[in-house]
Amino acid sequence: MVYVLQKVLAVGWILAGVCLAALILVQHKLYRDFEYDALEWTIFLTLARLLWPLGISWIIFACASGYGGM
Repeated sequence: MVYVLQKVLAVGWILAGVCLAALILVQHKLYRDFEYDALEWTIFLTLARLLWPLGISWIIFACASGYGGM
């Protein structure tokens, strides 16, 4: 088992949640108000392919280390 400070755990969970929620909400906005803008889509797709795996990786790491629940 990996020992992780409580502050690091809190920050990790908050960042993971914000990243995943933000990607879902931005994607919803882009599809709902669909007007193709190459810059918007390029930024979204570039960041989505980085942030989504990082958020999921944190969840897997935390749960596998025993910090996933109460």
